[in-house]
Amino acid sequence: MLVSKNNFLVEVDSQFVQPAMKGFFIDTDFNPKLLSTKIGRIHTESIGVTAPSIYDVPLHQGDVVVFGHLVCQKKNMVHDNVFRCAYHSIFAKIVNNELKPLEEIMFCEPMRDEDQEFGGMIIPGGVSGTRAKVFELSEACKKAGIQKGDIVFFTKNADYGIDVLGKELYMMRIRNVIGIERDGVLKTFRNKLLVKNVTQLGSIGSIDKIYHQTSLQTGEVVESGKTGIVTGSVVTYLNGIASIVRWNGVDYAFIDETHIKYFK
Repeated sequence: MLVSKNNFLVEVDSQFVQPAMKGFFIDTDFNPKLLSTKIGRIHTESIGVTAPSIYDVPLHQGDVVVFGHLVCQKKNMVHDNVFRCAYHSIFAKIVNNELKPLEEIMFCEPMRDEDQEFGGMIIPGGVSGTRAKVFELSEACKKAGIQKGDIVFFTKNADYGIDVLGKELYMMRIRNVIGIERDGVLKTFRNKLLVKNVTQLGSIGSIDKIYHQTSLQTGEVVESGKTGIVTGSVVTYLNGIASIVRWNGVDYAFIDETHIKYFK
């Protein structure tokens, strides 16, 4: 038996029980860690998969796979512990205790933010919501210029954490990455510019401003990526919150050429 194109059947552990509260089954995204084991086996293969990177990590019956946290919902249940799973909801295959990510997927280890000093007090840094260290990545991610061990800065809407192989990791896609730190140096990603923010903050009365109050910022181009803009150029650009990183006490931004409004 085969499943329709771009779909598989996955089987989770026999101990799987759909979460319930006061007799009602939970079928929401409110608590993803309770919705699925996230690890199972391919029960039935697809009749075919139309994806550009399918031959990097082929999937077969019996393979152990990591899949999306919403797969194990009542609406996807075929029979006990077997669920319909779309191909794009399968993130990786586990082979000999190693993750083999599919398509544009990577798994990253959480990092802690640096301690911050505020008003003479030290505030311990928590788990970062903007950067993580690449643990395993797909061939597509490698071709895009990401390497294992890179520290990636990612967008706020990166995917949920996942517990796999005794580690708690972030699963994210190439589109979540806005910039890279490699060997202690910031690097551009794809066709973006790396800009050091040199906006003059000024003051209000006798109090120095502590943040920018305008959508236009001034920056010096540190790395031009694949653009034709000369390093050292001073540009005025649109302030994209998702692209800004705080690195070694200085604000940097990874921006597209289309964000630039003026050159100096």
